[in-house]
Amino acid sequence: MRAELRGPVRFVYKPDGADLEIVLEGDASWVRGVAEDLGIGERGWVHPMALTQFRVGQSTGLIAEPAAHSSMGPEPNPSSIPVVLRPIGGLDIEEKLKQYGASSPEEPSIAELAEEFECLEMPEPKKGSLVTDPMSEAWLAELLRIAIKNHGVTSLAVDVIEEVASDRLGDRTGMELELWLENMFRAGKLMKISIGNKTCYGPVPAWLSN
Repeated sequence: MRAELRGPVRFVYKPDGADLEIVLEGDASWVRGVAEDLGIGERGWVHPMALTQFRVGQSTGLIAEPAAHSSMGPEPNPSSIPVVLRPIGGLDIEEKLKQYGASSPEEPSIAELAEEFECLEMPEPKKGSLVTDPMSEAWLAELLRIAIKNHGVTSLAVDVIEEVASDRLGDRTGMELELWLENMFRAGKLMKISIGNKTCYGPVPAWLSN
């Protein structure tokens, strides 16, 4: 075994005609000592692990291969990253969204929704074992569908639902309407979103499509 090697090494010894193969890996001085204790220090092959890696072929024995490259590209250059300094709270998110063509949709007015809702034809009643008021659910689904398709919003506040469609939701208002919407939320038909002190409801896709 070469005494000049330093650092991590791999030592391999395979006696002639034997199925046994001895492999030692570790610091060169430790590997050297173990190999000498076993009496095979001058009989095997030793290679620096930092320079080469090895695989065992079926017929060719030990084959040396180049080690994997440690570099994955050029070093990061922080100076190439532009620095933007602004006061805390100085970023106008809405304006930035508009610049990238991704401005958030504006919530439709009650007047707009009411006008579109009045133009609807009578829908098919909702069906299913959990449906207790088929026509009210059908009209609610139509209202929420208008909000999504025509205005890009996925939920409406309770007071908006009441103002636009109360007369087609079994004349439910106030607490009665909120309890009805809450029961539909618990039944997995609606999604519930709380924004400050305002509660909004949106449709679960599976319920809306049925």
